[in-house]
Parts: sequence; structure tokens; C-alpha cells
Amino acid sequence: MILMAIAIMFSVALFIVSRMNHSLGNFIYLCLIPGLFFFFNFTFIYEGLLAFNSGPLGPWTARISLLVIVILIITTAALLHQKQWWLMIVSVSAISFFVISCVTLAFNGVSSTQFSFPKSANSVSSKKTARYSQKLPNVYYIVADGLTGPQNYQRLTGEPLDFLSTSLETHGFVSIKNARSNYLGSASSIGSIFHLIFFRDEQSDFSTPPPEHYFPSVAFKRGQSATLTKLRSMGMDINFSASWYSGCMKVDINCIGEDEFNFNRLSLRIIDNSFARHLSTGKLGALFPRLLRRKVDAITPVTRLLSKTQNVKRNRFTFIHHMQPHDPWYFDEDCRHVVTRGQNREELYRMSVRCMAKTFKDLIRVIEQKDADAIIVLQGDHGWLKLSDGKKRPEADWDDSTLFYRTEITNYVKLPDRCDNWIDDGLGPVNTMRLVLACLENQPPTFLEEVLFIPDYNYGETGQLIRRIPASAK
Repeated sequence: MILMAIAIMFSVALFIVSRMNHSLGNFIYLCLIPGLFFFFNFTFIYEGLLAFNSGPLGPWTARISLLVIVILIITTAALLHQKQWWLMIVSVSAISFFVISCVTLAFNGVSSTQFSFPKSANSVSSKKTARYSQKLPNVYYIVADGLTGPQNYQRLTGEPLDFLSTSLETHGFVSIKNARSNYLGSASSIGSIFHLIFFRDEQSDFSTPPPEHYFPSVAFKRGQSATLTKLRSMGMDINFSASWYSGCMKVDINCIGEDEFNFNRLSLRIIDNSFARHLSTGKLGALFPRLLRRKVDAITPVTRLLSKTQNVKRNRFTFIHHMQPHDPWYFDEDCRHVVTRGQNREELYRMSVRCMAKTFKDLIRVIEQKDADAIIVLQGDHGWLKLSDGKKRPEADWDDSTLFYRTEITNYVKLPDRCDNWIDDGLGPVNTMRLVLACLENQPPTFLEEVLFIPDYNYGETGQLIRRIPASAK
């Protein structure tokens, strides 16, 4: 609706100008089309210029090239604004692009429940499975994206992670020490949590496994996730609290915090690659966060929902993908929107971890009041690096220290006392989920060997991975 209103407003204004001065109207029209192209594709142009800027020809070549492009567009518009055939070509192109944009917006805006998904045997059988007679404790599984472990956190920020660990241990959490992620990125690391296995290994390539096996797709394909299938067979209902990275789709899943209209959804689809994205880190981003900034907080919607709930029902699994402390960083340590442009990356990361800890503490307080017997997991899906760590080398060339920094994660669990003896050091994301399921079933867990999969030396052509043991810092 907003797009349609803007389009109608511009069309009426252009029509009035054209009636008053036909040549001026054509000139504005011809300038408007490339102008909109530059606005909505600013990120690609900007990043291309940065790459050009860092090349052998230097920054002045990039600046002169940009100036030449702008002059060429203005000159073309000035010389050809009276050519009716040129105006017709631009008109048809503009109308076509506008129609495609509206169709795309409408398609993205409609809930996924409006479309049919293929049913698998697992999805059908899971609904027929008899529910457990007992009431199982609720599970809150929080992935704080990019939350590194204590050693790397101190290296990055210069301060210990004690403010988080001490608080969690006070509330009954147990630290899984020496925890590592099994992959370097979120799509694979979290994807494996939903598969209960390392679904990507040294036999994988660009098409195997297929895209729907990765996170977040795996969570919203009926029968695709072994984890969700198992939870449903236990009689657990699935809740999902999403971020910009993993928007929730209502496919046998209850989406938390998705009922209200959110400008952020619109801005991500329309202006995320435009110049507006570069306003998000400045003053305008701090003033208009719902419009210009990505949704990173997936914990607070759960906290609000629990706060409003009088009697919390059992047999609920809530997965929360919280996009902190992953960039882009928008908050100070008190979770206030701030201007982040020009600030040190490590300081922004430190403030983001502090904000995450504060947000998580609020959730714990409400859970203890409303759902005291719940199982809670706070886990990072991968670590974090300084810009200088990788030195622009492929991952296969990284030394053990760099791999350690990227894979060291914070991993805390709060389980019933009967399950504490099953906690081992070094459990990564997949084995942590196996631990939670074993605790629900009240059976000893079967853990996989902890391994690390990284891109091979020829990853760009083959898509294959290398199996390595979890790295340690030198």
C-alpha cells in the first residue's frame, strides 16, 4: 500500500509537470528512472566501487568513474528527452519493472500458509502419533547468533565474559566448557541442530544437500527436520521467534511476535539494498529503527508473551533465533539505539553482547516466575573474528587459532537435576540438541563425535568441505 501510494503520488506530480511543460516532464521522467535504479541498487554499486577502489587503479579512478557515469546519465536525458521512441522504451521498461515489483511485494507479503507445501510421510505420521500422557517441561532453545566463547570474547573486547557466566550460574545454568561450533556459518550450524546430525560433510557439494536442508528452510519444510519430527512425536507444540535472518513461516509452527505489522519487513524487502540501508547506522537509523534497521531481537517477543500469559501450558518447544551479537550492530550495552557508524567493531561487538545478556536476563526472570521447570539453552552458533584474523585467506588456509576464534561458542544449559550427569565438555550445537531430547525422553543421550567442517581449498568450484578436529588456540 505504501509503495502504491508513493507511485500514485509521483505519477500525478509528473503528469501535472508534463501538462505544464512537456519537455521538462520528459526530462524529469528520464532522470527519474536511472535515479531510482541507483537508489534501489545502491549497495551493489557502492560495493562494486569499493572493490574498484581497492584495486590497482586506486581511489581516484573509482571516483572519476562514478562522476563519468552520472554525467553520462544526465547528458543522455538532456539530449534525448524529446525523442519519443526513447521515451516509449523507457516508459515500457518502467511500467514493467513497477508491475514486477508490485507482484513480488504481494507474493512476499502473503503468509506462507496461503500456499500448499508437499506433505511427507513424516509430517502425516507425526500428527497421528499418540501424545505422551505425561506433561513434559517446556524448552526454550535460544541461539544468540555470533556469540563467541570466553577466551575469544576477552581477546576481542579486553574484558572477561564473567558478567554473563556469573549471572547464568546464579540462575542454575551449567556451562558446557570448550564448546565449538561444527561449521563456520549459521545456515549449516543451526541447520544441523534441526537435523540432529552433521548434514553437511566431506561428501557435500553445491547441490548436495539441497537448499531446503539448510537453516532456516529446514524448519519450515514438513517432515524435513528430524528434531521437530521427534518433538512432535513427543506431543510438543513448536513455537518460533524469528529475526531478519530467519523469518517465521506458519507451517505447523506458531510464530511469536509476527502478528503486528512491522515496517521492518517492508523495508527489508524494498530498501535493504538501497541507499536507505546506509542510513541505518547513522542518526536516522537511531531515530527510525523500525523502518531502517533490521529486526535482531527475537527474545523480547517471547518475554512479552510469557508476561501476558497467566497459566503457561506444558509440552511447548520454543526456538529463538536472536541476531545478537552478530552484526549489524545497532545497540549500546543498555539496548538503546545508537549511531554506530565510525565506531570500533570490537567495541560494537562488546556492547551487543552486553545488550544480549540484558535481554536474556529479562527472559530468565519471566521464565522463573511463569515456567520455573523449563529447560533453557543459550548457545552461540559460531564465534567471531577481527578483520585482520583471516587476512583475506580462504578458510582452508586458516591456522588453528583463527579456526578456534571463529568456532569457539558460549553454550549454557539449564536442565532438570536428573539430566546434569549427562552434560559433557565440548558439546556443540548438534549434541546439545541431542542432550535436550534425551532429557525429555529421560534416556541417556547418544552423542556424535565432535568434528569441524570447513570449506576445502577448491571450495569455490566444488563446494566440498574438509573434516577437521575442533581447533584450539595456540
